[in-house]
Amino acid sequence: MQLDDLFHLLSDEKKCFEALYHTLVEEYAALQHQDAAKIQQLSEQKNSLLAQLQTHIQQRQAWLTQHQLEVSTTGMNAFLETLPQQKHCQLLRQLWQGVIQQHQQCLQQNEINGRIIHVSRRQTDHLLHVLKGNPASGYDASGEAVQQHSEKHLVSKA
Repeated sequence: MQLDDLFHLLSDEKKCFEALYHTLVEEYAALQHQDAAKIQQLSEQKNSLLAQLQTHIQQRQAWLTQHQLEVSTTGMNAFLETLPQQKHCQLLRQLWQGVIQQHQQCLQQNEINGRIIHVSRRQTDHLLHVLKGNPASGYDASGEAVQQHSEKHLVSKA
């Protein structure tokens, strides 16, 4: 088996995950500062990195298939466990663990960013309702607070 090929594949994949993580951290800062231009730039950068990641993952999967191994995280882990306890094999295991850790960090940061986007979207929607004078927003056209009633409550009073 060409372990050097696998080492290079995993190394490239890990570097790509690292770049994605740094982009997500930058996006977090841009979201907090509401920097629309930076958010747009980072979105394009993320899309490019995600396309590269897809290519790296497909290459790793092809390598596993070529060597008649299960194409999954479990399959990779099982394969790495069969390798001897030599230094280059240990480096390969560490590299794989690094790929997994970087992937997890990206997922966590993306979830945090998603929460910020969700809150920001809710706030924007609320402000739009207020600006339109929508009483469902809790305010009337003059900006006075309106007591909100559910239809059930209104029917019971009638």
